[in-house]
Amino acid sequence: MNDFSSQVKKEILRYDSYGDIEPLCLEVFRYQAGQNPVYKRYLKLLGVKPSGVGKLEDIPFLPIRFFKTHDVLCAPFKPEKVFMSSGTTGQQRSQHLVADLAFYETVSLKIFESFFPLTKKPVMLGLLPTYSDNPQSSLLHMIGFFQEQYNCPGQQYLPKDFPKLLDTISKLVQEKRSIFLWGVTYALLDFAHFLPTEMPELSIIETGGMKGTRSELTKMEVHQALKSGLGVKEIISEYGMGELLSQAYALHDGEFVTPWWMKVMTRSVNDPFETSQAVSRGAINIIDLANIDSCSFVETEDIGELIPDQKFKIYGRMEHTEIRGCNLMWI
Repeated sequence: MNDFSSQVKKEILRYDSYGDIEPLCLEVFRYQAGQNPVYKRYLKLLGVKPSGVGKLEDIPFLPIRFFKTHDVLCAPFKPEKVFMSSGTTGQQRSQHLVADLAFYETVSLKIFESFFPLTKKPVMLGLLPTYSDNPQSSLLHMIGFFQEQYNCPGQQYLPKDFPKLLDTISKLVQEKRSIFLWGVTYALLDFAHFLPTEMPELSIIETGGMKGTRSELTKMEVHQALKSGLGVKEIISEYGMGELLSQAYALHDGEFVTPWWMKVMTRSVNDPFETSQAVSRGAINIIDLANIDSCSFVETEDIGELIPDQKFKIYGRMEHTEIRGCNLMWI
């Protein structure tokens, strides 16, 4: 394993404080500018010399669509796993070549447990019908890994299995377990409509996604419907994608929080190279240092807003971009 890659991974797993990550980001940028052939070529076409980049705002972000057309991976790594986006019928799916699957699993668990301190043995349940046909989904892999770690029932649930899901949850409530139900939005709404009684013991984690099954709702409308139908006080949101190894969570009011090694920036909707930490609303760029073996600087196609205390909101997708498999709602 590359020494610099190993060093960055150790830093990520060792610390939890939110300090100034700019120096490390610049080191990672220069490393990937030399070791990632796709990113290196992209920088050359832009006329950017890595030695001339001295601050975060000067780092070019790789458009996320490159994950659909190129193998975004640093040399000399070989992929242990390939995560594929869900997409929709007829779309070209993006792929993330993961060189260190164990690192992804460890990072995901570290993030989860930092947001959800566990006082009781948790159970992870999945209501992810659109992912059942995509075994290369990073979300499905993450939840499956959590199930293994916490010795949970190792299965996903489809909408037609609502009675079985309800029976499982009822038994777990009797056992006084911490229950986390992960689900795509439309399936959670269907379950809330089906549910004959409130389930305040549930922690609901919605991963977004209507998949064209019904009219689009605002995030607020969805959360209100779920809270009313399921009898819970809060709906948790997860923000992640196959092109990133880290996740952000929103515990309240749709305000996402990242781990310290992940940073969200905004850029002009009209000019992808116009970035500034002073501009709070625009298209989203994400720094994910956990992507040390691929590319840590990703230009997404989401629209969002930076808010104080290193939080952010997502408002939807940019116009003229393909619909992704999750987080398709407007807030």
